[in-house]
Formats: sequence, C-alpha cells, structure tokens
Amino acid sequence: EYLAKTNYKGEEIPFIVGYENYKKIGVVYQEELKKAGINISVEQLEANTWVSDMKSGDYSMSTIVQTMGPDVDLWSPVFMSSAIGGYNFSRLNDPEVDKAFTDGSVCQDPEQRKDIYSTIEKKFYDNAIIIPIYNRVVTCAHDKNLTIDRAYNTGFTTLLDTHWN
Repeated sequence: EYLAKTNYKGEEIPFIVGYENYKKIGVVYQEELKKAGINISVEQLEANTWVSDMKSGDYSMSTIVQTMGPDVDLWSPVFMSSAIGGYNFSRLNDPEVDKAFTDGSVCQDPEQRKDIYSTIEKKFYDNAIIIPIYNRVVTCAHDKNLTIDRAYNTGFTTLLDTHWN
C-alpha cells in the first residue's frame, strides 16, 4: 500500500556497509525487503570510505551502530544540525529539534525537561527520521582491580582507557 504511493519502480537501491558483520545484516534486509517488492544490493566498502560516504550523505541506505542512552540529551551529537558532516547520518536539519536539544541540556527541572524533549521524540516518531532495526547486545564485565581512566557518555569504555591495579 505505502510502496504503491511512491515513485519506486523496482530499481536496485545500494545498501552500503563497511564491515563483514554489517554485510550479513544487509543480506537479511535484502531478503526481507524483497518480500515487500524492494530490491537492494549489498555492497561492502573499505571502512573509511564507508564512514566518509555516510558523513557526506553520499548513500541511499546503510546500517550503523549508534549507542545512545535513554537520556535524550545524549542523542544531540547524532541529530543536531551542527552534527551534519559528523555523525548526523540522517542529515536532520530542524531548528525546532536543535532548540529543544539546547533548551533541554540546560534545564534542571525533570518535568520541564521531559516536556522539552517530547518535541524531539514526537518529531522522530511522526517523521521516521531514523528506523531502528535491531538492537545489538554487548556483554560488559568489571573487576574491582580494573581502573577505568576514561568512560564515554554512552556508559562504555575501551580497553585502551583502562589499567589493572
């Protein structure tokens, strides 16, 4: 029904990835979309080329892991217009969303903050800015003898940012 309302005529849509495990995901998408009448080709690029194409908006379809916490403020590096050319792969450029991120980041009242961020959530829901397709499970562990020198806003760290006591 929705596809019939578009200008899509069955042409092949390139689905680009930068890693072998993403290519496997692409093959699953390819099979599922074929059932809906959408043809995609899965193309693995060199990883740096893939990221560069994603950042410049030179792609039709791709998948990428972007870990974001439940606090909407943590989404700003991915959805503010100032992040176009960075990690705003959707290339969203919406002054209302930018304002909500800015206002919410300095608001101390939890209820007021919730109202501010509801603007962002509604825009994303109403306009399908991104389509989360799967959730990757990451196993984490910790030992009392391990010191974490640097943690990221996602709640994770890297081995390079740790040392044993």
